Amino acid sequence: MIPRIYLVRHGETEWNRDGRMQGQQDSLLTARGRAQARRSGQALARLGATNLPAWVSPLGRAVATAALISEEVELGSLVLEPRLMEVGLGSWEGRTGEDIALQYSKELEGIPRSAWSFKCPDGEGYEAATSRIGQWLGEREESAVVVITHGMLGRVFRSMLTGMSPEISMITNVPQDAIWCFEDGKLTELPVDVRL
Repeated sequence: MIPRIYLVRHGETEWNRDGRMQGQQDSLLTARGRAQARRSGQALARLGATNLPAWVSPLGRAVATAALISEEVELGSLVLEPRLMEVGLGSWEGRTGEDIALQYSKELEGIPRSAWSFKCPDGEGYEAATSRIGQWLGEREESAVVVITHGMLGRVFRSMLTGMSPEISMITNVPQDAIWCFEDGKLTELPVDVRL
């Protein structure tokens, strides 16, 4: 049985702000990112999503987001789960999209970044990420959980839990100031109202 999932993307980081690919590397939360995390916690409290187990990517930006959320809402057990890490981007991590487009223009020619099969030459790709998320989901026995993870992983969750086509999930927005509730194959986006 798949539990109700409250999915939270980590708050804005310095690399998000600067347009750098993060993948499984890290950068610090910005002031805006810290505010987003706190507002996510407040939103979870308003939703009554208290004392739920929180499954968290072990990457620093997700852990920092979880700590700020827990200042605003009482969470149940907090578990760092490696399978919730962001899609690995290999040698593209830390680089800007502009840098990547310049260096890999031939390899990227004719391949839209919205393609589910799109991946950097030495990266993980969405298919591998889907496999690890599927394993994690298959082990769930809770009725409801909070998941604190990443943008590309959010797209994987959308596709897997709603039946949304991978191509559509790739072009949908994954803001850092919203919570997504997945339940019974349906997705509800719940803005957390961050204004900075």
